[in-house]
Amino acid sequence: MNFSSLASDPNLPAASMVCMAANVGDGTDGLKSTDVLVAQTASKVTSATDLAGITFSQYWEDCRRDGLPAATPASVHSSIAVDTSGNATLTIEGQTPVTLTAGKLTALLSGVPASAVGLPGNAWFQAVRFVSAGRTRFAIVEHGANPGNTNRGYVGVWVQ
Repeated sequence: MNFSSLASDPNLPAASMVCMAANVGDGTDGLKSTDVLVAQTASKVTSATDLAGITFSQYWEDCRRDGLPAATPASVHSSIAVDTSGNATLTIEGQTPVTLTAGKLTALLSGVPASAVGLPGNAWFQAVRFVSAGRTRFAIVEHGANPGNTNRGYVGVWVQ
């Protein structure tokens, strides 16, 4: 298959995580996520109302679900559920769920750091809309810096 036919194949993923071998003590199961590649046909989403009714039922970091080792998977998986008004409930494995108003979610999607809307840590979020296998889908890419060492960061992706 040549590049042109690959680029137009509707069955290929429109967002993919890239992981590399990790340094000792970094990453998960010897892998570290470095990038999330998104199809060039994807469009940026900056309004919470564009995500109304969408649930991101999976979080991936270091090419592992919830960023956890394969040997010890989470019993309850992380998710982001956006209600019909654009309010979002973030459920992180092992933590109390947090709800963001539609205004705070819109600010987050517009480039405001997570700490500015009351979330812990040094993270930034970007949502995208794309068509895969004929269906409109969404993903949220999360970039963050380690609070104890801002030279060390992570990239994760929330998918439907």
